[in-house]
Amino acid sequence: MRFRPWPLAALLVLTLVSLASCSDSNSGSSHTKAQIPVTADLASGRADYEGRCLTCHGVAGNAPAPRNLIGDECILCQGAFEPLEDYIRDFMPQTDPLSCVGACAENTAAYILCEFNPTLTEGCAS
Repeated sequence: MRFRPWPLAALLVLTLVSLASCSDSNSGSSHTKAQIPVTADLASGRADYEGRCLTCHGVAGNAPAPRNLIGDECILCQGAFEPLEDYIRDFMPQTDPLSCVGACAENTAAYILCEFNPTLTEGCAS
């Protein structure tokens, strides 16, 4: 049996994101907003999402859990931009991990956050 580090790494990322969101519980707001980098290109992110993510996550990001990309259902969509970008870069799409790196991961994460989670996000182009 071949060892696959992805599930363990994914669990570690989710744990770190959960701990970070717990530490914000006294800040007066339920979520810290993710800040979109100024270099993100939402149009490219949409194209990347439609080409790589739509089949599993749906046109509106509202696939059944654990593939839902909206609000509380998407733990990586809350609090910071980097965890979602890193997860996309390292593990997505599941059929071809590491095929969406660099600008692809940044743009796709920005599109997911701005399109499906605008109340959890700052810096989206209007």
